[in-house]
Amino acid sequence: MKSASAKHSEQPESRDTLPDARALGKPSLARQIGTATLALAIINTIVGSGIFGLPAAAAALMGPAAVMGYLGCSILVGLVALCFAECGSRLPETGGTYAWSRAAFGPAVGASVGYLMAFANCLGSNAAVGALLLASLRLALPQWPGLPVVLILLWYAFIAITNIRGVAAGARVSAIAVVVKLVPLLLLVAVGLTAISSANLAWTAPPSASSLGQAMVLLFFAFMGAEGPLSACGEVRNASRTIPRALALGVLGTGTLYCMVQIVAQGVLGDRLAQATDAPLAEAAGVIFGPVGRTFLLWAAVLSTAGYLTVDILSGPRMLFALARDGLLPQFLSRVHPSFRTPWIAIALYAPLAATLALTGTFRQLAVFAGAGTLTIYLISALGVLRLRRLQVGQRENPFVVPGGPVIPLIAALIIVSLLATLTTRELLATGGLTAAGIIVGAFRARSVKSAS
Repeated sequence: MKSASAKHSEQPESRDTLPDARALGKPSLARQIGTATLALAIINTIVGSGIFGLPAAAAALMGPAAVMGYLGCSILVGLVALCFAECGSRLPETGGTYAWSRAAFGPAVGASVGYLMAFANCLGSNAAVGALLLASLRLALPQWPGLPVVLILLWYAFIAITNIRGVAAGARVSAIAVVVKLVPLLLLVAVGLTAISSANLAWTAPPSASSLGQAMVLLFFAFMGAEGPLSACGEVRNASRTIPRALALGVLGTGTLYCMVQIVAQGVLGDRLAQATDAPLAEAAGVIFGPVGRTFLLWAAVLSTAGYLTVDILSGPRMLFALARDGLLPQFLSRVHPSFRTPWIAIALYAPLAATLALTGTFRQLAVFAGAGTLTIYLISALGVLRLRRLQVGQRENPFVVPGGPVIPLIAALIIVSLLATLTTRELLATGGLTAAGIIVGAFRARSVKSAS
């Protein structure tokens, strides 16, 4: 989930402002963000609702060794986040990875990234969390089997209408969601460590490379979003030191929390964890705290997932709006409401699409699709670092540069390719189809624009 942006200041004579902006006589952004602030923002952005459902799926793939999947994802996200930091400092434009990929590889590849962001990273993630919300509601309200579907539809309708009328109400949910998602997890870990059975954590055999890769693709869903706070690179003090340190703390903090959650769930439930697919943490809480604890974690998952959907509806439809504005989707999606000044058609289409996927797919299917699409985006961004360097994009702005030359981007790219290789044929076709569609449409659009000019 997105955290609040840092405050802006217009103090052109401060030594913490960008020198190039001063030289040009333009208002510059005050560098007020320190290591702790940026690290907490990264943790807040990464830790979403997926962790409430992923421990069971991870245990089904790797058993007690599932913690290795979290460690692998932590390493990968740390490497990719460094690449994002350099891309963002070289090209601090609205659109993030969409803008970086266009600058590095041209409009066709940029279009493919836009499609992946809109339909896998945004819509797929929204639907996966929606499916998790549906499963949690079914467990919380077993006496009314049809009510969860009605509530899901009503919630999607509510957040769509709310965001069509303006963004302020939806944005306020973010701060509440931070508490709702973190406090139950920290409480579960703190108390659950005393209830672990060591026999439940014993490895029968080392995990295979295939199972580790499949688990990492799935668990990657819970690690997405580290690039969000890095959009404020221009407001970071001493970026060359602060960004790497904040990334290390943020990724380490998130990875540690996730590992401890998995260890507690596995240590408490043992073999039962893999079967608790709908609400694994609630089942673990039931063992630790009793029925009251199970109910508490179950409703915490409901509130966290519902809060995530509320925040996502702020950004997801705007990706459709941006693509339509650039001619990559039908133009009617770029229409703005005359009174509310919001992309109302994009929102009105996005919400029912997400609801339909949430009601017809499973959390695991949708999480893998969202993770695979985002991995493809990250692959393009990692390679884009090398391309932006070669083109010397933003070189005069004294950008943050990932240490080690090409080593870190190339290692990140190799890990991502190895993970994508573990996908099933169906998953590869879905991800590859979106990528190819973006390249084809983007190339056609670029040619049309060039011919018109």
